[in-house]
Amino acid sequence: MSGKERRPFLICYDVAHPKRLRQLHGLLRKRAIPVQYSVFAGEFGEMRLEMLIRKIGRIIHHREDD
Repeated sequence: MSGKERRPFLICYDVAHPKRLRQLHGLLRKRAIPVQYSVFAGEFGEMRLEMLIRKIGRIIHHREDD
């Protein structure tokens, strides 16, 4: 995927802690369209997708959340 080419993505999550759940939901509401409470759809280029993944990684706990 080139840096400017946008592709559709479906982002789904299962977060154990209510505070992290609210943080992640708020982050994704700004960048994608909610389909259900823990499911979002959006189109991202490579750079924006990588940036979003980094931000998600700072919120979730990798052993407790999916």
